[in-house]
Amino acid sequence: MKSAPRNLSSNVRWILICLAVLLSSACWGSSRDRPPGYIRLGPVRDFTQAITYFDRSAFVLRFDGKGFWVMSTLSTTDLTRLERKDSAEGDRWYASNDHSVFAEDGTVLQGPATQALPYYKVVLDEGAFRGPKDTLYVAVGSKRPKDWRLEVAPGLLETQAPPLQATAPPDEPLQP
Repeated sequence: MKSAPRNLSSNVRWILICLAVLLSSACWGSSRDRPPGYIRLGPVRDFTQAITYFDRSAFVLRFDGKGFWVMSTLSTTDLTRLERKDSAEGDRWYASNDHSVFAEDGTVLQGPATQALPYYKVVLDEGAFRGPKDTLYVAVGSKRPKDWRLEVAPGLLETQAPPLQATAPPDEPLQP
């Protein structure tokens, strides 16, 4: 009878050790994702330059004359904003919290990050979101490969801009 409590405490000790190992392995080196949703970038005609940085929502929008693609600039380890710095090899993205370094295309150059920066689907609104027509949105959570593009018709980019008027600032999440 006296051996039962000793075995019980031994079993409890092993269970606690196993839980500690599981929790530490689940937290260390894990990647984190942004919450899904749509974020409005702005009218498509405003993004004819090769690179546009969205500091508030932490995206880089690229355009190659044929289509658009977007990359997140939040660290894949803890979702902190990355700092962009120019280097001889091109832009580098630095994580101040864990010192991970990412290449211009999002590839991990230095850990502890193990996953590249994600690319998300770019959507052209043609009135479905009840916003301005021909507006670009990022479908956060809808990941795409690096070589994916939202192709647009050339005539869409040459549309005359309407007169200036007060509008909601671009780069904000949609409210349901």
